[in-house]
Amino acid sequence: MHFNLIFIYFAHIKIVHSILNIPVGSMFYGSERLLYTRINPLARQYIFDKLERRFQYNITEIFNTLDFDDSNIDTWSTLCSQLSNGIMSIIGHINVDDFDWISDFCSTYQVPFLSLTNNYNDLKNNFSISLMPDIIPALTSVLRRYQITELVYLYDHTCGAHRLKQLMQVQVSNSTQYLNILSRFLDDPDDAYDLLQNIEIITNTPTRPVLSTDSNNKKTTGRYIVLDFYSFDTYRIIMDKIKHRGMTTSDYHYILLSLNAKNLDMTYFRYGGVNVTYFSLPTNFDNQTNENYIRLLKQDNLFLVESLLLADAWETLLRTINRMLIASDNIREKLKVFRQGKFYNDLTPGINCRNRFIQPWTSGNIYLNYLINTTFDGLSGHVQFSNITGQRINYTLDIYRVTGNELPKRIGFFQSPNTLQVSDNSSYRLRMLYDNRTRLIVTIFDEPFMMLKKDRNDTITEKSIAPGTILDPSRVEGFCVDLAEAICHDKLQIPYKFLIETKYGNEVEKGVWDGMVGALLNRDADLSIASLTINGAREKVVDFSKPFIELGISIMISKPEKQKPGVFSFMDPLSKEIWICVIISYLLVSIILFLVSRFSSYEWYFENESDVQPRNKFSIQNSLFFSFAAFMHQGVDLLPRSISGRVVTSAWWFFSLILVSSYTANLAAFLTVEKLVTPIETVEDLAKQTEIRYGTLKGGSTMSFFNKSTITTFKRMWEFMQQHKDDVFVASNREGIEKVRKSKGKFAFLLESTLNEYVNERLQCDTMRIGENIDAKGYGIGTPLGSDLREAINIAVLELTENGFLERLKQKWYYERSECTNSGSKDSKQSRPLNLANVAGMFYVLIIGLGSAMVIAFLEFLFKAKIDSLRLHENIREVMRRNLRISITGIDFDEKLNSIDYWPLQQQQQQQQPQQIRQLPQSQNIERTERKSPFSNTLDIPKTDDKDLFFRGPKFDNSSHV
Repeated sequence: MHFNLIFIYFAHIKIVHSILNIPVGSMFYGSERLLYTRINPLARQYIFDKLERRFQYNITEIFNTLDFDDSNIDTWSTLCSQLSNGIMSIIGHINVDDFDWISDFCSTYQVPFLSLTNNYNDLKNNFSISLMPDIIPALTSVLRRYQITELVYLYDHTCGAHRLKQLMQVQVSNSTQYLNILSRFLDDPDDAYDLLQNIEIITNTPTRPVLSTDSNNKKTTGRYIVLDFYSFDTYRIIMDKIKHRGMTTSDYHYILLSLNAKNLDMTYFRYGGVNVTYFSLPTNFDNQTNENYIRLLKQDNLFLVESLLLADAWETLLRTINRMLIASDNIREKLKVFRQGKFYNDLTPGINCRNRFIQPWTSGNIYLNYLINTTFDGLSGHVQFSNITGQRINYTLDIYRVTGNELPKRIGFFQSPNTLQVSDNSSYRLRMLYDNRTRLIVTIFDEPFMMLKKDRNDTITEKSIAPGTILDPSRVEGFCVDLAEAICHDKLQIPYKFLIETKYGNEVEKGVWDGMVGALLNRDADLSIASLTINGAREKVVDFSKPFIELGISIMISKPEKQKPGVFSFMDPLSKEIWICVIISYLLVSIILFLVSRFSSYEWYFENESDVQPRNKFSIQNSLFFSFAAFMHQGVDLLPRSISGRVVTSAWWFFSLILVSSYTANLAAFLTVEKLVTPIETVEDLAKQTEIRYGTLKGGSTMSFFNKSTITTFKRMWEFMQQHKDDVFVASNREGIEKVRKSKGKFAFLLESTLNEYVNERLQCDTMRIGENIDAKGYGIGTPLGSDLREAINIAVLELTENGFLERLKQKWYYERSECTNSGSKDSKQSRPLNLANVAGMFYVLIIGLGSAMVIAFLEFLFKAKIDSLRLHENIREVMRRNLRISITGIDFDEKLNSIDYWPLQQQQQQQQPQQIRQLPQSQNIERTERKSPFSNTLDIPKTDDKDLFFRGPKFDNSSHV
């Protein structure tokens, strides 16, 4: 249920020489009430000034409002109270949903209702008269005239649904040829892109003009779309979205079912060949009174069809009253119901609709007949009503067309019921999407997109070519040259040449552009294929295709020197945390292996039958050595016997297998790759520091981006650039790139990513790009507004994107021609040999291991000499000298003790023996006769019975080994 508001105006028409007052009500629906409230006084006064009358009228207005949706208001009782006050007739604009019950109400009490909307009830008029001309017969005549067989009907209101139903009824009646109607309902005008895309898809069929030899029988196929909206603003919104979607080529035909369509701005639709047809009321402003009224309406922005119809409604009412006043005495008597300032229905004042029995106005039929038979030429054309339906008949609608670089032009008229006359027979002929004339492609020299081919015999350079020069495609090369060939030559099959410009395009003053944009705006060129960025300002004056290359603002810095692998780069495959965890795991496994070996009985054993004390191979030293050897995948003689020891060992083997394999897999990359360590990684890093300065091209789109940005990071960067504006802003991209190269890492240049990537692949190969793009935009193919090429170019760009052609073009002009890489050379496919710097750390570990072994061996030698000197009560120097001689010559001192050939030593031992026997206990005297090796290890287990004494507590002090 719509929100309905009713304004009731009582117009008391006071007749001179009489006390008669004729009240007239005015009822306006919902959102239109404010509009009609402003128009109504102007229209009423205009009619009073216009008509030549024998009587003077004074108008007194009384306002009442009714809300149909307000449950607190009894609408029926309110209308009854108004009838009791004597409403002779009602002038109103109401919603079609409320039309039936309002008209039934008026018919019941026989009070005529002058409606400003269409009466969709084809039955008897039931006291309803429509001032609005019916537009469907005019639409039907156009469809029949040009034999249109298929159309899309787009509507958004119940009124549109009624007209659609009426059109379908015409189709069923066989008054026209076969017509396929595809209806679509518009729910939200601001969210109509999906709906328009759907219409574009369902109407996307191959179209060809089919013109018969008979000039009176022209059959045309194309995309016909009927727009039927309730609000005039909806037309503006949808037409604007149609423009932005590019649905303005020559195969589109729009028919607007709004008599206010003349107020739409059709400037955009002059180009591209699109057909826009609409109907309008004929203008009939031939006297001063009419001109004054129209001038007042235009001053208040009220010059609408509604203002013309309201004036004609008042004129219909007053002409009817005048005719009744000058009619016979019998008719004048009927007006005596308005006596003594009140309305009388027979002997009852007013109309009482609260009675048990309905009592209509007895003179209502007479008044209705006079209204229907009133005929005149008003502001909306010829005004005449049907005696059957009460609708307008014999009215005229002008037909206007917009197409082919023309402003809206009147091409004919329609006169009801079915007369159609048009003077332009080609208004609906479908032309080709594009003709075969040579097209000019405006472009600009910009490496690698557009470059002049180098010729040894030609002295012409890019700088010497003046703006406006036309070049043949064979004279140039580059990304855009290949793209132009793929689109114009391969896809559209049209000839083309290049028009050279030196500027991209800026608005020098209001509506005036220079450069490539200016060439398109002035239609000096048909399209542009260049590194032209799509932005909002340019989009308002030219059309752009889908982007053929994506880009954004990026950061360029000088390339830092490559960081060579460090001495201990072999440790890089694993992080410090992993190395720490590996060491802890190694120690933990060794300790657990030692503990489980001690607590497990299977690890204790007797080497021979004479052993008194059991032995265990997994001492703490052996456990550490076993774990390390297993980790290094080296074999050892020690193996656990117990189940628990084997479980620990198996888990450690599995751990070391995975870890060593992962380490080996990554080691090659870390030893051969030289890293680039950049001082900054992202735009946030650049914004946080102040050591590296950064800037942009002065006056460019990048500078504008930072100036207008509201993001905190970009605002901080803009403030920094403003503080150093004399040093960071450059006049050209070339200057900015040279500044980066000479700054030695102290300047970063913000530029478009396409140029950044290309420069990084050119000599001197000393620049690089860091981070992601700061924003997102693209290069597009520009065309003049409404160009016939736009849709075909859009489709071509999408196809080239889908089949990978654009990506291959970028690969060709950016990387295959790179001067910094040799990806295709033979040498690049071979592995580079490692140098000493890559593996120096391993040699250092080996040297440190060897040196450590020598130091430990020397310490063992000193320690052994100290023990022997205490045991033998000799000078440590003599012992060291003797042990050194034994180490070199290999003579065992203990073995020569009993030898006759070695009598000096034997004599010395015999002289010392009595003294030692007196000093040593008995048990140690026995041990003295034991053979001892000067190089035995304290951890070695003796294999003789005497050596077993070594493990028996107090005898350890006299042992010859530690």
